[in-house]
Amino acid sequence: QEGKTNPIIEDELGQKVGVSAASIQRYKAGHLPPEVRTIEIFAEAAVKRGGYSRKWLQNFLHSAHHPNVDKVLNELCPINSTRPRPERIYHNLPAPTYRPW
Repeated sequence: QEGKTNPIIEDELGQKVGVSAASIQRYKAGHLPPEVRTIEIFAEAAVKRGGYSRKWLQNFLHSAHHPNVDKVLNELCPINSTRPRPERIYHNLPAPTYRPW
């Protein structure tokens, strides 16, 4: 979603968790990260940067054997969260092509 290539994102995530981009690729291939904190960093990146849903996050955390799935779900994807709608901007509309009466 950010317009970055996979290698750049892998490098960024690798730096954040303290592993190489090759380790990130290994995790993408199905190997589980050994630290719970690494799983949480990946979950946060998937939700905030990738726009993944609560259901996806729940499945990810279960498959990664996270010890506290509900806590992470409620932190990253609260059930009652309503994203504020951006303010509508009307001044960028083209002029009407008709004459008002």
